[in-house]
Amino acid sequence: GRAREAGLHFGLPELFDAPTVAKLARRVAETGPPAEEPAAREPFALVPAEDRDRLPAGLEDAYPMAELQIGMVYEQQRDPDRNPYHNVESLPMAGRFDAAVFRRALALVVRRHPVLRTSLALTGYREPLQLVHADADLPLTVTDLRGQDAAAQRAALREAVRTAHATPFPLDSAPLMRMAVHVLADDAYQWTVTEHHAILDGWSVASTLAEIAD
Repeated sequence: GRAREAGLHFGLPELFDAPTVAKLARRVAETGPPAEEPAAREPFALVPAEDRDRLPAGLEDAYPMAELQIGMVYEQQRDPDRNPYHNVESLPMAGRFDAAVFRRALALVVRRHPVLRTSLALTGYREPLQLVHADADLPLTVTDLRGQDAAAQRAALREAVRTAHATPFPLDSAPLMRMAVHVLADDAYQWTVTEHHAILDGWSVASTLAEIAD
């Protein structure tokens, strides 16, 4: 990152081939500046015209699925017992839970990030597509466990996680993410997040949850 800011341009192959500053300096001089950045594309520009005519109403954009995404969906559907790439994270949170504020935070983040308004169309077009919807509601269920003892709360949380993992997403509906909150006390709650790995990886899950919490 600092090299780019300084106007020095090289890729990872050069970095691995020349792992000292002296060697890399010679490679940087040889490679020169990068090619110009491609111009920003218009929405739907990556979808053939014959497919654009068949797209549903209410979309902001559409573009092909990456091969890695297709592989994840394939592996999940061929192994429904293990349900790989269907991820569930459950996080203990300190502080008072305010459902109205939490729902507003979810709406803001969904509005900001197109991937949280994206569904997947595996068939019906020349190639599998990601469909970015103009609007999407991120499902949130809230359960108040404050009247139960610690053992009953733990049992309820285990069952919630089991159910979340056993319930796959319909890929043709956005978002491919849902949440549940179990209020444990006036100053503590458990936040359970279920998401399809085809739309989020570990880093982006962490950054999205941090953004919601902020």
